[in-house]
Amino acid sequence: MRLAAKIFCFFCVSALSFTGFAQGIPFRIPESELREGVEYLCDSLCGGRGFASRGSVETQAYLSRQLSGLGFRPVFQRFAAEVDTIKNGCNVLVEIYASRQYRSRAGTIVVMAHYDGIGTHSGRLFPGADSNASGVAAMLAILRHMYVYGSKNNLVFAFLDGHSASMSGSRALFESLQDRKITCAVSLDILGASLSPVKEGEPDYLIALGGDKWKKELSDLNSGLDLHLYYDYYGSPSFTDLFYRRIGDQSVFVEAGVPSLMFTSGITMNTNKETDTPDSLNWPVYRKRAELIMRLLEVLSGR
Repeated sequence: MRLAAKIFCFFCVSALSFTGFAQGIPFRIPESELREGVEYLCDSLCGGRGFASRGSVETQAYLSRQLSGLGFRPVFQRFAAEVDTIKNGCNVLVEIYASRQYRSRAGTIVVMAHYDGIGTHSGRLFPGADSNASGVAAMLAILRHMYVYGSKNNLVFAFLDGHSASMSGSRALFESLQDRKITCAVSLDILGASLSPVKEGEPDYLIALGGDKWKKELSDLNSGLDLHLYYDYYGSPSFTDLFYRRIGDQSVFVEAGVPSLMFTSGITMNTNKETDTPDSLNWPVYRKRAELIMRLLEVLSGR
């Protein structure tokens, strides 16, 4: 979409005001874009996107092409991580700056999704469609369709490496932002399937760990999407704490006291297995999840 069209659309949405979501805003993220992104990331060319692998390099090149095509200048943030030996990882970052009149007092919102996966072992490909090609493809689609003109905050979109290497990518990212006023960190991690619904018979759900602070906004923005929203991990305080404070990439920011959210649809029987393929995803529900996250980011960026 050309810049002029984006600006026009922004003013149209702004005119509706925040309560305009109660009447329902049409979907902007096409299902076909999500599918295209996930399928590419799951292709044998990317080899399961194993950390510090040839497939990881191809994934970085793919992200660079996609982001450059949207008019961004991606930054490659390289870092070292100790696995069995010291290996080099690479985050791919883009930043959208606050409008000039807000820039001196703007905060920074960090949005992240890790792209590394299990990889290929003994000729066996672990495609990682849900974990976490779904988060990466959603973030690319959000960048393509999000209204950012007039933002009061900076937005850093980080495609993270090193999740499987003690979250070294998110740690490197956090360290690079030490001089920033980070107002919020949002992690997209496993978003595409409905194989493990929180309640039986409700496939259209989304878990927002740490989202209690934004319950009102999420409820309003959910109008027309009608997702079942949950703010804990399957009702378990211990697993909620585990995924929010220790496992997800947002945990690095949580530890530093940054208000953080982790959006997920939960681990399934396919997670970290060869069966985590694109055809196992629930595409209509996945699209709604990406749409809701995009709407929330627009509200957060305008605060």
